[in-house]
Amino acid sequence: MKSIHGDSSGSLRRFVLNWNRLIIIGIIILLSGTNPAQAPGSIVSWGSDIWGQADVPTDTDFLQVASGRNHGLALKADGSIMSWGPDGYGQVSDTPTGIGFKQVAASGYNSLALSADGSIVSWGSEFNGSVVDTPTYTGFVQVAGGLEYDSLGLKDVGSIVSWGWD
Repeated sequence: MKSIHGDSSGSLRRFVLNWNRLIIIGIIILLSGTNPAQAPGSIVSWGSDIWGQADVPTDTDFLQVASGRNHGLALKADGSIMSWGPDGYGQVSDTPTGIGFKQVAASGYNSLALSADGSIVSWGSEFNGSVVDTPTYTGFVQVAGGLEYDSLGLKDVGSIVSWGWD
């Protein structure tokens, strides 16, 4: 494993790469600094665009981005979610509507959103319970997507719940 850190402005978050299983399809980042070419809150993407995964929205009010194997999603300032890329498993067309979300995350072919009430919504591929086994209770403070079909939720009491592909 190798850790990569962002600069002091926080424009790139710390993440861990497992070089044995990593296949880089593309990269998506959310700008937070003052770049004359791009406004803060806008999304920049580069890499392969075979399925439209690099055709990111042009709005400038995004707070967070996440990327799955070939799709991306972003959380807007109003708490709504936008997604793009291929839609073979509903990972784009089944994106929840409305506002009130406070975090997004993605696995390979499914996505997650944390609601303001601490509940989790997931959509996309249903392989091995990655959507249907999503916890139906509240009390979550963070969500994370795994490499392919697994997901994690951090409870407000510090415990971790996982579901999907074991």
